[in-house]
Amino acid sequence: MANKLNVSPTKSNLIKIKEDLDFARNGYELLDQKREILVMEVMQMIEDVRRARRNAEEQLEKAYRAFKQALMNMGVNRVKAVAMAVTPDISVSFTERSIMGVVVPIIDITTREKKPYYAPGGTTAALDEAVTLFRTALKQLTQLSEVEVAVWRLAMELKKTQRRVNALENIFIPQYEETVKFLDDNLAEKEREAFFQMKRVKAKLEKEL
Repeated sequence: MANKLNVSPTKSNLIKIKEDLDFARNGYELLDQKREILVMEVMQMIEDVRRARRNAEEQLEKAYRAFKQALMNMGVNRVKAVAMAVTPDISVSFTERSIMGVVVPIIDITTREKKPYYAPGGTTAALDEAVTLFRTALKQLTQLSEVEVAVWRLAMELKKTQRRVNALENIFIPQYEETVKFLDDNLAEKEREAFFQMKRVKAKLEKEL
């Protein structure tokens, strides 16, 4: 049984507690709906994270494979020399969107190449392929970071919402219900006592008359 609030058994307190109880119940319904939506969002985003991670890992694997082939074909020193000539221009911008009041990031990455990097005849197809694959992998890693941050923030909000739902369901609402019952019973008892007292007074007056 929940512990009732320590309030005096008055009609004004009963009215106020009932209003607070209605407010708590409405809040519980809204939070419960929010919790369900957050659960669905998190579950969907977990799948997005898995997909983004898988895509990024596959892309990096292809890029490293091409890079390894370039090292075998050109040698480490030549690849280093080519790398020193590469001056990519990368810009990253951040915006935000809101999911159920939770702010999640939107990351946009743009790569602009400043050609020529090096003489075409001095490289191999494997190195050119590795550059292209790493550029794509960078974008996919950005997408992975974006969705991982989003799912982490949503999970934190879900945890907080779950605590509030549990508190309302298991503590506050039962406590207010118990208090309303106590006030109702107490006031009803007082009314009965007042009624019987009036009957006794009336009976006494009639007997005296």
